[in-house]
Amino acid sequence: MVRALRLPGRNRAGHGWSAPARRRASLGTAGAAVLLAAPDLVAAMVAGFALPSMVLLLADQFRPALVLPFGIAGALLAAVLVGVPRVAIDRREALLAAVAVAVVVAWFAMNIFFSAQNLYAHRDPATYNLAARWLVSNPSLHIPIHAEVFGDPVAQDAGSAGFGGAGPGLLYAQGNHLLPVLLAPIGWLFGVRAMLAGNVAIGALALLVFFGLARRVVGAAFALVALCALAVSVPMLFVSRDTYSEPVTMLLLLGGLSLLHRAIRGRRTADFALAGFVAGAAATARIDVYLALAALVLAAAVLLAVAPVGDRRRVGRQVTALLAPAAAMSVLGWLDVTWLSYGYYRDERHHIVSTWYAVLASAVVGAVVLWVAWRPRWRARFAAPRLWRVASRAVVALIVVFAALLASRPLWMRHLRIHGVPAYNANTLNWQAVYFGWPMLVLATVGYVLLARRLIRDRQYPLVGVLFMGAAMSAMYLTAAQITPDQPWASRRYLPVVVPALLIAATAALGALWRIGRRQASARAGLDEWLRAVRPWARGLTALGVVALLVPPALSTAPVAGIREEAPQLDQVLAICRAVGPSGAVLMLDRPAKTSYQQTIRSYCEVPVIGLVNPSRPELASARAAAFGHGRTLYGLSTTPDPILAVSGFGTAVAFSTVDTMRWPGVMNAAPRVAAMEKVTVYLVRVGSDGQLAPVG
Repeated sequence: MVRALRLPGRNRAGHGWSAPARRRASLGTAGAAVLLAAPDLVAAMVAGFALPSMVLLLADQFRPALVLPFGIAGALLAAVLVGVPRVAIDRREALLAAVAVAVVVAWFAMNIFFSAQNLYAHRDPATYNLAARWLVSNPSLHIPIHAEVFGDPVAQDAGSAGFGGAGPGLLYAQGNHLLPVLLAPIGWLFGVRAMLAGNVAIGALALLVFFGLARRVVGAAFALVALCALAVSVPMLFVSRDTYSEPVTMLLLLGGLSLLHRAIRGRRTADFALAGFVAGAAATARIDVYLALAALVLAAAVLLAVAPVGDRRRVGRQVTALLAPAAAMSVLGWLDVTWLSYGYYRDERHHIVSTWYAVLASAVVGAVVLWVAWRPRWRARFAAPRLWRVASRAVVALIVVFAALLASRPLWMRHLRIHGVPAYNANTLNWQAVYFGWPMLVLATVGYVLLARRLIRDRQYPLVGVLFMGAAMSAMYLTAAQITPDQPWASRRYLPVVVPALLIAATAALGALWRIGRRQASARAGLDEWLRAVRPWARGLTALGVVALLVPPALSTAPVAGIREEAPQLDQVLAICRAVGPSGAVLMLDRPAKTSYQQTIRSYCEVPVIGLVNPSRPELASARAAAFGHGRTLYGLSTTPDPILAVSGFGTAVAFSTVDTMRWPGVMNAAPRVAAMEKVTVYLVRVGSDGQLAPVG
């Protein structure tokens, strides 16, 4: 059933889809309506698919026959709840939405050819795609070791990068698991190559959702500028071409904010519930999402605090509808990480718990705000315009001081060291500048000021979610990155919320500049004439500002635009799988192979694997006998010839495969300029009954 919603045009509440009546056109076709609703539909459908899929994963029943029908049903139900508004469609709005979709499609079509094949596990992306590949063939992420296949050789070890011991005979995949849950069905339907490229599709959808949120805040034209600036940037390409969890986190958090903006304007309780559900679903993707959700708690408190006395019950129902599904999805994310990745949860518990404290603190602050705001004496004082002007000035000053402190930190933190290591957090703002340029950061500061004034002085409460979440995540991660500081690795920390919020704020500043001279201000003599005189200059400065937003990210990306990380490692791994066959078993003979290839072979070749670093010939003979008893042929894999030569006594060892790969470089406080090249060699041998090793050619 398609719901008919009344969506207002541009007014004091913010930007909508409909333009003023004089610009309306009769393009109210179903296609145009769906086009305009697409960002909200995409965000809700991803969350709708995620809920039953994550429940099935927790139940160890992640099977195509269950996940696909229930996931698709969840996605369709979410789409129905969002609805497609039946309103008069403005021709310009529909055209700009079509251009945005075209940009996203072109971005996907280009980047699909540069999708990574990150199968050598050394950082997070390999963990996600190896978990996804495991789920393609298995219904559970409780990963069995099958140590009995290898007997009991000394010092055997089944753990590897991103995969640790979960109990007797089992491994876990670290982190939350929404990304593998979304990638595995792509593997079922289209194969493993498509699965590895699936995050490009998720990144494209995240860009579309970002456009939908930006359009509500700054209008479609400037939202298109923000979309292009983000789309061509290194951080967006870096995390989308490989299997990082940031794109899906961005999609869900920004989708939740967009639906919250719509909910506050339209006052539909179902939209509040959808906003909380979509934003809360991000908790199944990353452990640091709880801080972003704490901003929703504060936003809910503000909405209740400013509600008219006669409206409090209705607003109370709406904020309950917002927070309840967000809390439920957060619990689902917590169950995911504690049940399916307990070792990781144990190691990161201090970080997770600290974000819970932030949620609790937000609830306490919100309760205090409500207690004060609802007391009749204080409410009368809050109604005074002077108080809102003072509050606005205080917030503006806070924004400016915070930006100045961040920008100046390299000057006064230059020689500060923590545990003998330079304080790299001094450069968090510089990191944004190397990708997006200082003009963007200056515009973003001005834009944050303008948006804060719109929220406080003009009471544009639909902005409360965007500003609170953007401010909370920016304050946290621009103050302390909490990540290894090499670039572009550290840039991923800022992608889900911080960078999108900065771009929206920057385009808000450009929008304000563009509108100079439009509004009449006849109360002040001579001002109208002056505004009309400067309007052409303002338009010219706006055009320069657009260039300043688009050129720096494009220039920083140009030298590394062709990086395709780790390709053609998939062909190399599949060749190993063909050589080993379905009845093989593999020993990892050196530490790099054990750390970085053990789960790769387990997931992709679907055979038992265990690490036996630098084995002796008797240990190999014992393991071979055990494998033979289980009907399996034993192989050994190494990244160097050393363990093979030590056992066989040969003068040389023949490599099974060698490929030349490229990687994103790791550089400090600068944008990457050139790909890092690496030659990846693997040695594959067959273990004989006496422990002797024979090369597999």
